[in-house]
Amino acid sequence: MIKDPASGITEVGAMILEPIEGHEGWIVPPKDFLPGLRRICDENKILLVLDEIITGFGRTGKWFCFEHFGIKPDILVCGKGLASGFPISAVISTDEIMKSWEAFKHTSTFSANPLGCAAGLANIDVIEKEKLVKRCARMGQEFMKRLNEMKEDHKIVGDARGMGMMCGLELVKDSKKTPAAEETKRVVEYTLKHGVILQPPGGRFVNVLKLSPPLVITEEQLDFGLRTIDNAFKIVEKS
Repeated sequence: MIKDPASGITEVGAMILEPIEGHEGWIVPPKDFLPGLRRICDENKILLVLDEIITGFGRTGKWFCFEHFGIKPDILVCGKGLASGFPISAVISTDEIMKSWEAFKHTSTFSANPLGCAAGLANIDVIEKEKLVKRCARMGQEFMKRLNEMKEDHKIVGDARGMGMMCGLELVKDSKKTPAAEETKRVVEYTLKHGVILQPPGGRFVNVLKLSPPLVITEEQLDFGLRTIDNAFKIVEKS
């Protein structure tokens, strides 16, 4: 489409994407997808911009998700995990790219807010000292193992996927993988009544449980959460 003169696409400046799709349902791409995009961008002088607002700062078991795929973006956008929820975001790039913005060509009401910057630095310090990235990678392996066991045990689970402590369960009605939106809602309601708060269901068909617990969650807390979700599946499947 980029090279076809009759595609209707004008000159492309950048490709912008999440390395793992977030609210579309925690969708992990194949290993060769991001390297393929990197190659296409290089061949056509297109900037690769990665949105790591959800995946950044240890969530996937590495500091940034792109590290799993052996590539580097031209521009990295991040937030949320940068200061553990305190309002701050960042755009990170090379000197060459950032210098292309002339003076006074960009602004933000809260740009370089001192308190936000201090919170970000303190948060990064804690992540480093407590080795939370390595901890996330280690616990993520057990996390996915348990989720794959649920997939084997429950017909309602059509797919289990994720990296580190960013994992998703896609719920289905049948072997054709018909989205189970109503059942997913009932699972979330059950877990809430039994001590586990899940995010609102995600995915295009609102049938994905997006599981992203705090990086400091204990093994006991994670086990409790997973057992509660497993019980919810049993109740919903029976009915």
